[in-house]
Amino acid sequence: MAFKLLSMKVESELKRGVKVLVAVMLDDMALRKEVQFNSSDQQFRGFVDIGCGPAVSDSVPARDVLVIMEVGINSHFKVPIGYFFITGLSGLQ
Repeated sequence: MAFKLLSMKVESELKRGVKVLVAVMLDDMALRKEVQFNSSDQQFRGFVDIGCGPAVSDSVPARDVLVIMEVGINSHFKVPIGYFFITGLSGLQ
C-alpha cells in the first residue's frame, strides 16, 4: 500500500513537471514495555518481532520499534514502509 501511494504521488508530481526526490530513513522510537493477550487469535502481543514469525515463550518484551520510512526531500511526506519491534540496538548490530 505504501509503495502504491508513493507511486501515485510521483505520477501526479511528474504531470506537473516536478521530479520527486525521496530518501529512505531509519528511526527508532521508545515503547512502553507491555505484553497483552489478544483473545481473537489467542496470542500474546508486545514481544520482540523482527519478522520471523510468532513469538516463542522465551521472548523478551520489546522496548523500541525500528521504523523504515520514505521521506520526501523536495516534497512534504513521510511514508512508513516497515517496522520491527526490538529491545534496542548496539554498535555490533
